[in-house]
Amino acid sequence: MSETEEKLMTVNEYAAENHVSRQSVNSKINRHKDELKGHVFIINGRKMIDSFAQDFLKPTKDNALLINKNAELEKSLENEKILCKQNKSFASSQGNKVKVMTVELETKNKLIAEYEDRIKKMEQSISEKDAINCREGQTHSRAYRQGCCI
Repeated sequence: MSETEEKLMTVNEYAAENHVSRQSVNSKINRHKDELKGHVFIINGRKMIDSFAQDFLKPTKDNALLINKNAELEKSLENEKILCKQNKSFASSQGNKVKVMTVELETKNKLIAEYEDRIKKMEQSISEKDAINCREGQTHSRAYRQGCCI
């Protein structure tokens, strides 16, 4: 392989490497056909450019700064999207935990209500038994009656 063939790159590869669109690379190639004659090839239906064309097509300094800033912003946006997905996932899991805890709380509140009802019934039963004991105690000594029926 000659030195030129080793450095050949497709327009798509060049565009991706330089963070520019394929269309902008093709437009620049078309605008500078004369200067790039002999440096742009079609091989197996793919447009290839040699190292001279790659250097020629490199963005200007100002464009390069914008392109780099754009690449940074795109990466930052991608990171923010990932973070957003993670936050949504976390929020969803927390929402599920809240639902589970709400069900548990409702169950426990029902149990507490049942226990409170049982306690009231037991207190009522105890009061009734005390009243019965007091009535039965009327036949016993006066001291006993006064002690239980206070």
